[in-house]
Amino acid sequence: MKRLVALRRWEAATEPTSAAMERLRRRIVGPDHATLLQEVRRVDDRAVERLRQRLRPPFRVGSSWVKLGIPLAVAAGIFASLRAVPTGHLDERLTAMERTERALTPAVALAFRGSGAATGPFASPRLHWDVGTLEVEVDPSAGVNVIVETREATVRVIGTGFTVIRDALGTTVDVAHGAVAVSCGDGWAGTLHVGEHHTCLPLTAPGWLLRVQALRDQGANADALLLALDRGSALVPDSDPVAAELVEIRVEVLVEAGRTSEASEVARRYPPTGPRASEMLRLTNSIDATTP
Repeated sequence: MKRLVALRRWEAATEPTSAAMERLRRRIVGPDHATLLQEVRRVDDRAVERLRQRLRPPFRVGSSWVKLGIPLAVAAGIFASLRAVPTGHLDERLTAMERTERALTPAVALAFRGSGAATGPFASPRLHWDVGTLEVEVDPSAGVNVIVETREATVRVIGTGFTVIRDALGTTVDVAHGAVAVSCGDGWAGTLHVGEHHTCLPLTAPGWLLRVQALRDQGANADALLLALDRGSALVPDSDPVAAELVEIRVEVLVEAGRTSEASEVARRYPPTGPRASEMLRLTNSIDATTP
């Protein structure tokens, strides 16, 4: 009996007043609350209307349903608003001869043609891209941290759409929407926004040789080609076969630009014991034959 009396006294002491319930109603049911619930908690109009009816005065202050209903409704809204954090782990190759679309994780979608690999947890996947075109779309609300790495660049992003192209020219990053942070191996770093792009240049002499050949195919002028040849030559000793190929291309570029005297001088400086000495001698003779 004493316990029952004590329980009733506790209930009377903790029972909310009408004024307190009105203050709570004003805080929960605002003029835009229906829209808020629809967008954040993903509930329909009928659920919103039921909640409004339950919280509309006069309140049944003594009802245990009112006491339990409010915390339950709040808890349900919090539960519904929480987004599931992607779980899982990646360790797979990505290879396609034709453009292929696929979902890498629940929050990351890819379209690619080329080859690379995906590793790491779903919450922070790492894409190691070797060659070709890689298009990435990341759900900005998922909080997923995606990193794309190539030999020349590292791209970090949380929620955006961008393309990474690794080819003979280097690694080019193009942003479709959002923003990405790019760090190049040659020291360049910056943030790219919508419509912006940047190419991270090669880090090795063979890489620069490929870039020079690609630039020639695109019709680049002599100055641009010679600058690229300088960058590549600085990364390799003269005895390396790649250095010899760079010198040979330099001579050809100078001849094509009408700078035959410079071309002849470069060819004559080439070591007679070098890996392409016979080719250099042929070029020298050819230049001499055509020079008045």
